[in-house]
Amino acid sequence: MRLEYADLQSAFDDLKKLTGDNKQTVYAMLDFSDSDMQVCYSDPNITYNRKLYGESEEGDTTFKAIVDIKLMGSRLELFKPSGNIHIAPISITISGDSLELSSNKYLMVANYDDNGELVVGEDGQYQVSNQKGMEVNTKVRFYDVSSNVRFSATTRAPYELLYLPEEGNDFVTVQKSEFIGTFERLIKTLDSPVCAISPQMGMAFAPGKSYVTKDGFTNVDVPAISLSATLTGRMVEIFKKDSGDAVKVLLTNDKRFTKVVNEDDSLAVMLVNTNPKQSELATLMSYEQTPCNKARLQFNREMFVNLVKMVLSVMENGTAASKVQFQYDEAEDKMTMLVNRRGSGSAEDAMTIIAENYSGEPKDIEGVTLNVVFKVLDQAISPFATPVIEMRIGETPNTKIMRIAEIERNQVTQEMTEEHMVVYMCA
Repeated sequence: MRLEYADLQSAFDDLKKLTGDNKQTVYAMLDFSDSDMQVCYSDPNITYNRKLYGESEEGDTTFKAIVDIKLMGSRLELFKPSGNIHIAPISITISGDSLELSSNKYLMVANYDDNGELVVGEDGQYQVSNQKGMEVNTKVRFYDVSSNVRFSATTRAPYELLYLPEEGNDFVTVQKSEFIGTFERLIKTLDSPVCAISPQMGMAFAPGKSYVTKDGFTNVDVPAISLSATLTGRMVEIFKKDSGDAVKVLLTNDKRFTKVVNEDDSLAVMLVNTNPKQSELATLMSYEQTPCNKARLQFNREMFVNLVKMVLSVMENGTAASKVQFQYDEAEDKMTMLVNRRGSGSAEDAMTIIAENYSGEPKDIEGVTLNVVFKVLDQAISPFATPVIEMRIGETPNTKIMRIAEIERNQVTQEMTEEHMVVYMCA
């Protein structure tokens, strides 16, 4: 069978992401049929299947082979194109107890006629030819699927069922930018062990150790899904490079697994669900129910991010808290946020940012003092992309709470039009 290098490399890149933290030798199954080669992998947390469609060759046979993922991936690197060098489809044949991979690397060169003129085709484009420059050939040992019990997890997984609905439970089609995009934004915060989507609550959320992140999610057709941060990151990496605009999602009837399939049924994963702890949900609800009406300030996002980076640049201890205060200029009706940092020796830094808008009594806002760990804040707002960041401040008997949100704002009326990701953290 002849397969495109890009397809093979993409599949084994996926496997590398799935198994990269495993120090032992990990195996995948290659399932050859008349029309495709399926790349199959399974462990207790994820089952993966990718169908690669190629061109049949004389002597092809239907068979299954177990290969070392790392070894196969390293040998595919031999076929990697670069610059003006291209790679022809890779032929995969059986050679004893090995898979033989072979192809040619070539240059695309312009065609000239007998007069030394460039040849122009009927479409008006210059004609080119492939000039072979290199032959690449390598062998990768494979194992029979029944030769060792350690292959059983991969060989026995029900890959064909990944693409099928369950009784009374069909797939839901959702835009990839909405489903994968939401998980991608959550995982960028990197502070939570769990990432979840709950259309019934109208949100996606990640209850972290230092802060809680939430994002709007109102597609009620999508089932409630909760995945470990590790699996979320791997799912995002696999599907965000897929060319389709949508994915199909199904929560299994027993609620234990989530299936995600691409548009053309050539890529599918099944992930084990991980429910948030009750304490994590309680923290989120506690934040949601706390009125953050002590102060409300809006900042230009780029300026706010720059301030955070400035503070971090002069900190000896990235995990230490910095004092944040507010100052009101009555003459210009401006509210300023101040960060004071006293470093080692005689260094002392004072950094300020002017709020574009604020609401609340100035004297009340000036009376607020926050203790902010800017390293955590920097991590928390890393997914933010809108022009404006809004900070709201609330109080409980025991602590102060910062509610930081990315918002859309009407450039004419300056009114908030839409709120996206929100971060809650104690200060």
